[in-house]
Amino acid sequence: MVNGSKILGELSRMVDAILLGMMWLLFSIPIVTIGASSAAFYHAYHECIRRKRGYAWREFISGFKGNFAKATKIWLVVLVVIAIAFVDGIAVLSMEEANQFHGMFLVLVAAIMVCTLMWSLYLFPCIARFEMKLRVIMKNCGIIAIANLPWTLLLLLIFGIAAFVPLLAPGLCFFTPTAYMFFANRILERVFRKYMTPEDLETQEGLA
Repeated sequence: MVNGSKILGELSRMVDAILLGMMWLLFSIPIVTIGASSAAFYHAYHECIRRKRGYAWREFISGFKGNFAKATKIWLVVLVVIAIAFVDGIAVLSMEEANQFHGMFLVLVAAIMVCTLMWSLYLFPCIARFEMKLRVIMKNCGIIAIANLPWTLLLLLIFGIAAFVPLLAPGLCFFTPTAYMFFANRILERVFRKYMTPEDLETQEGLA
């Protein structure tokens, strides 16, 4: 009976995790809300799936509302940087005559986009987990991404796979956000623990 209850509990959390992934997709549709949706997804996943507290949809809505302003401001910065780099890259590729300078410029554009993406992989989870001013979050996430480069590259790889898989099998788009979060939450929490106070760590006992 105990085992049956445990199995039902795990199945319930699995359904909640998939629901959160679907909510992330739905709330990200306007594009401008992707930042707030990502922060809400991380908050709800960490609270409901990892810490087994609260209701998935309720925590998501709470996280979305609570972090909307801060997450949206940061997301717009990320979006503008990526958009400018992308447009510049397309402009160079469309030029008829290519030379060494064009190639170097494309490498620079690609580097800017990758670095911005790696930075953003920490931004929204950090917003969801910690109370800090906007400029502090932006600075700290850049430092953390560089200081933990192996984990950052692993996160980038997992993100790339999660983004690429739906292109091959569109039906999986409802499950890949949850699959990404399954790994990302564990990696990010391991990294975040390095920078948490002893009091914070006490509340996180049992999570790796």
